[in-house]
Amino acid sequence: MKVFNNLKYCLILSIIAAASLWSGADISAQDKNPAAKRVLAIFVFKQGMPFVYHVEQSLRAALATDSSYPIELNVEYADQSRFPEKTYLAKIIDLYRYKYSKQKMDLVLVMGDESVDLMLEYGEALFGDIPVVLVTTDQKNLPPGRLKPNMVSMVWGFDFGKTGALIQDLLPQIKNLFVISGTSLTDRKLKNLAVEALGYHSFRKNLAG
Repeated sequence: MKVFNNLKYCLILSIIAAASLWSGADISAQDKNPAAKRVLAIFVFKQGMPFVYHVEQSLRAALATDSSYPIELNVEYADQSRFPEKTYLAKIIDLYRYKYSKQKMDLVLVMGDESVDLMLEYGEALFGDIPVVLVTTDQKNLPPGRLKPNMVSMVWGFDFGKTGALIQDLLPQIKNLFVISGTSLTDRKLKNLAVEALGYHSFRKNLAG
């Protein structure tokens, strides 16, 4: 549940910080009917994956209970982990340009390395200078020079080291540990982080990816 809590609190803090950039918005305590703010969450994965489902539900619950003003959450499943081709990317960009030129967002939350790269390259053309929160697998992937002034970044809240320690505590007889991963950019980076973290444990020479 750590990743859900990290996303929850980061998103709330990001929205609060971004509120200062929302022009013409009155979100003071005296305003009993503040205008709803629109948040767009872009997931790199396809719709229906259990992990993504739980993250989305966590975001919806957090926004419904922890915000002092109404927030409308819009969700896009870019599915770039399955379709990394440039032709598909061009179609995604055209789709977002069409949809969100007609429906303006107040904040964009982007989760997954491929979608983060998309936002870094095309975000200004698609969404202008509205606040953007980028969620990636490793903070080293986002050196400060790549971030625009309207962007902040965070990392997925995975702790592979503690997972390895728990495996050893519960199953001390385990000698071989297999890290099973997909082939997308996000999957490969997560696998590398897992192998690096788990390599400090006694089964470090038996890792397979």
